[in-house]
Amino acid sequence: MDSRTQILEKVRKNKPTLESHIDIEQFEETIDEGLVEKYKLSLEANGGSCIDLSNSSELENILTKEVEGQSFVDLTNSLSEITGKDISSLEHPKELAEVKVLIAKGKVGVSENAAIWMDEEALSAVRVLPFIVERSIFIIEKANLVATMHQAYQKIGALNTGFGSFIAGPSKTADIEQNLVIGAHGTKSHLVILV
Repeated sequence: MDSRTQILEKVRKNKPTLESHIDIEQFEETIDEGLVEKYKLSLEANGGSCIDLSNSSELENILTKEVEGQSFVDLTNSLSEITGKDISSLEHPKELAEVKVLIAKGKVGVSENAAIWMDEEALSAVRVLPFIVERSIFIIEKANLVATMHQAYQKIGALNTGFGSFIAGPSKTADIEQNLVIGAHGTKSHLVILV
């Protein structure tokens, strides 16, 4: 018997038995009333900030102040008085070089880590937007908050998208001499507005 056959025979003899996957239901948590508060605490721990709006009529005023004097992209159409950069005829991401602020609507928010699910639909198919601006502003409905990432994946599991990303605050790295640097490879500030 040649060495190849011997090796394959040993592999067959020692092949482990198939085990069933972990039942994901064991991670299921009940949705409690503290989701908004937990989300705020997680976001602050990530270096972001939060505005909890009880009156959605204030949204336009807040956004106007946030983008005043800056180049911005508003994917939510929340601003009627001022207009941002039009990306409908965008040919190359280089055209976004001067854009400083992104306003977008999140689909799902996760209270345990303040992550927000963004996909191509939410980003108008311009995937690079949340990663090249200096300031990101995400608007999310409180009804779309879930407690854990497990629940978030269950909620987004049915979505049909080519791209998606969880974003949980401004860009951070501590690779350089273990000093925390905000905005090293992405946004410097991150605001979430809960409506």
